[in-house]
Amino acid sequence: MAHQIFISYSRKDKIIVDNIVCRLEAEGYSVWIDRTGIKSGDAFKKELVYAIENSSALLYFSSKDSNASTWTAKEIGVAVYENIPIIPIRLDDAKYNPEVKFDLINIDFIDYTTFINFDEFFACLNLALSKYLSQQNSIEHCHDVAFPTREAHNDISDISHDLEIGVLHYVNGTLGIVVELDDSKRHGKLMSIVQTELPFLTISTSFSNSANDMNDGIKNCNIIKSNPEWRKLLPALSWCSDLGKDWYLPAINELSQILSNSNIKDLLNNSLSHISSPLLADVNSGAKYCSSTEYNIIPNWVWYYSVRRQAAYYGTKDDVYYVRAMAKF
Repeated sequence: MAHQIFISYSRKDKIIVDNIVCRLEAEGYSVWIDRTGIKSGDAFKKELVYAIENSSALLYFSSKDSNASTWTAKEIGVAVYENIPIIPIRLDDAKYNPEVKFDLINIDFIDYTTFINFDEFFACLNLALSKYLSQQNSIEHCHDVAFPTREAHNDISDISHDLEIGVLHYVNGTLGIVVELDDSKRHGKLMSIVQTELPFLTISTSFSNSANDMNDGIKNCNIIKSNPEWRKLLPALSWCSDLGKDWYLPAINELSQILSNSNIKDLLNNSLSHISSPLLADVNSGAKYCSSTEYNIIPNWVWYYSVRRQAAYYGTKDDVYYVRAMAKF
């Protein structure tokens, strides 16, 4: 049975915590987390205590908001009473709640803010969990286990692993889904697990950046970004870039290779359904996915992929399209 990890946090830190929880689940951990925010009634209290008692570790996400919560203090109190290992993860420099300071003061913490990227942070968290879980049945005081620091992460000999199409993977803290791999099975391309609907261009005009590469979305995006007003004028690319520095609006052939392959789409949608993310559109939806490839004959047109027609077409830039970002890793 997978080890259960109890998550003690403030819902105001939901975005960061959800990212970490998704990665834990992708790595095979069973995670107990309250997403309702409704912490009242005897039934919920019993459920909370039972969940902590049956967990192998408690992750406490320490922040200004979580340290102001009476509920996180109670959760830590139950974990201490039951001798459940506690791993504090500092999301900011807030001091511990006085109610739990005595219990946490001598426990090493992982400082989320010091890591260069998410993969580096998660490698250290995974190592800390592995140390606890492997020694849990053989040590009397679990809190004596030292946590890996960012510097200690450099001693991890190999945290890489072979990947497959359709598995979840991170690029600089943003979760994506693998859509392409090279021969090493460790490098390739991700597609974002989120999507939106936006126009390529906000205005109806003859506006062109000469970004017309059919295969290289990064090249197109770099050309477009040379325009100082790109963020104001190009919402689809802006949305992709806001996911992180490695994310871009794909070229038309990058989209076509994925969306025209029913086997790949099935793998992606299977994974997306497990994390409650929007699925790639089916053939009956009439969806059009925007690319970064401008049509080089008519300045106000851009290439898009028609899901219904299963082919690439071009249309006006101010039309609203589905948008998915991509990233290389």
